[in-house]
Amino acid sequence: MEKQVIIAGAGMGSVTDMTEGLLSAASRAELIIGPGRVVRSFGGEGRRIVSEYRAETIKDIVDEAEETRILVLVTGDQGFFSAAQRIRAALIEYSPSVMPGISSVSYMSACIGVPWSGAAIVSAHGRKLNIASVVRRNRVTYALTGGNVSALLGTLCEYGYGGLQVFVGERLSYADGKISKGTAEQLRRRRFDTLSIMAVINPGADERIRTGIKDSEFIRGQVPMTKRFVRSAVLSAMELRADSTVWDIGAGTGSVSVEAALSAYKGTVFAIEREEEGIDLIGKNAVKFHADNIVSVYGQAPEVLEGLPPADVCFIGGAGGKLEQILEAIKGKNVERTRVVITAVTVQTLAAASEALGKAGAEDISVSQIQVTETHRAGSHDLFRAQNPVFIIEGDITRGQVE
Repeated sequence: MEKQVIIAGAGMGSVTDMTEGLLSAASRAELIIGPGRVVRSFGGEGRRIVSEYRAETIKDIVDEAEETRILVLVTGDQGFFSAAQRIRAALIEYSPSVMPGISSVSYMSACIGVPWSGAAIVSAHGRKLNIASVVRRNRVTYALTGGNVSALLGTLCEYGYGGLQVFVGERLSYADGKISKGTAEQLRRRRFDTLSIMAVINPGADERIRTGIKDSEFIRGQVPMTKRFVRSAVLSAMELRADSTVWDIGAGTGSVSVEAALSAYKGTVFAIEREEEGIDLIGKNAVKFHADNIVSVYGQAPEVLEGLPPADVCFIGGAGGKLEQILEAIKGKNVERTRVVITAVTVQTLAAASEALGKAGAEDISVSQIQVTETHRAGSHDLFRAQNPVFIIEGDITRGQVE
């Protein structure tokens, strides 16, 4: 007889909150496989119970099983940050059917009365999460914490969100489950169960992706800063995605890093700066703009680039005379494609940048020149004052060009 395999979402783990369809399938199953805390509920009824959650191992168990009616359990809802997709792919030869379950977000939403329609739903379970960047953009954020509640709350506090209202649900659906309510600052030092979900309420959420932020909004010192309208042109040339990995070399005050981080809110911006004052300003501006996806890197390029992940986009506002070596470092990362944008204020730097990109084998090299004229007050009159022209050099370095 052919093996009949069902993959079912088991909700939070308590039998009382599993669907009737799952319980019916469990009553007929000869073999039940799933995480230990879930399958324990089905022991002692003349069926074989196996504690396992890894797709490859589950495949081996099913292949070798003498049983024909097999139920594979996954926590939560099979379509919600679940292992069900990997397990289904591993068992595809058995044409498994799939049953949904109750997600922890649905359960939490019902308990606290905060709808999850329109909310950001994210996971920190086994993956990097820019929690402040998500909260910045959304009025309601539900986060599967992966047991990292305190760390996530600490990040929210560090990036200016300590006063936001937070709910933390622990061991939902179990007899000892509970929900705590307070501000991020109030809850950050508590210890929470590893089975926890968090909801963050941000009434002042701002979904804008800001480009051309006024220079006066940045915290500034004696370190150079890419000015507003030039920065807008640079961001346009960078062609960022939401999940881009960015190198900002010669980051200065971090103005480009901040705007890149607001655009690449699912990605990471590495702000590379050799001046200690610049590193301090980058950190302060990252906090001011709630950009927890900025990583400050103190040191000189290209030496400090070695330990960084490959860049999708690299902006070079200051190369310290090492442009060719920096481009070689980009090529050395064996990237699929790195978009390179360079600014220059002198003819000599323009020529050197164009030549260096050509030597690096960059494609689609282009040069633009931008000059901004703004008004300033002189007595009772407004006069125009021209800023120095800035050249923007663009090009793409692709994997096919790596030597």
